[in-house]
Amino acid sequence: MRVSLSGEGTLDQLILVPEKYGVSFLKGDDVKTVFFDLMDDSLKFHDGQLFVSKETEKKEMLFQVSIERISKFVVLDLSSVFNNDGFGTPESPGNFDNPSGVVGAYLPAREVREGLVEVEGIPFLLKTEGLDNMRCLGQRIVLPKKLEVRGLHLLAASNHGDYELGVTFEGSTVSVPVTDWCVPPKTLTFDFRYTADGRKQNMKCGLNLISVRVERSIQEIVFSEVPNVHVFAVTLELVGEGE
Repeated sequence: MRVSLSGEGTLDQLILVPEKYGVSFLKGDDVKTVFFDLMDDSLKFHDGQLFVSKETEKKEMLFQVSIERISKFVVLDLSSVFNNDGFGTPESPGNFDNPSGVVGAYLPAREVREGLVEVEGIPFLLKTEGLDNMRCLGQRIVLPKKLEVRGLHLLAASNHGDYELGVTFEGSTVSVPVTDWCVPPKTLTFDFRYTADGRKQNMKCGLNLISVRVERSIQEIVFSEVPNVHVFAVTLELVGEGE
């Protein structure tokens, strides 16, 4: 397929509409097909197979990450896990809230420092350039070694509503609420966001600090499949360290 464009503008989505859609199935020893023909707006039947099932193997979302010890905390480097750009500038826009499109609204990258930042006394490794957060798609994060962990701390937010995110440590799962990025209150708040066309929109949006009690030895963290939940940073708090 080739698409040619001319002039100026922004192409957000390209939608392909099939001429027909339906299903092929076995009836006894024969293959039958029922389908809807969009060309003449009618439902049709066909002796034989028109549609073939395509089996797709789900890619295992396993990532080995590096860590940095800071006092009683361990900061995770999630740069290899990130799959979304929630921060941006008009010159280099992001796309926090439009997973099916090329462009979307995004947080202002120049309003926060990239690198180690402290939020309510907890250090986090924050990125603002390029891919800077993880849409939760069932990622399994593996640490270099087992750690005795008291708590897990996240910087996270969701788009298009509030969600429950499942976080699993060594077979034990907890459910944590993640609220919409533009619904207050937020722990890390920005006075505005950028719209898809690069305009400032005076709407307070941001990220929440979410803390989960762990109290166990862990080497793996698994996030459930909730694509509208974005995790920007993860820090572990160790048991009995630095106290």
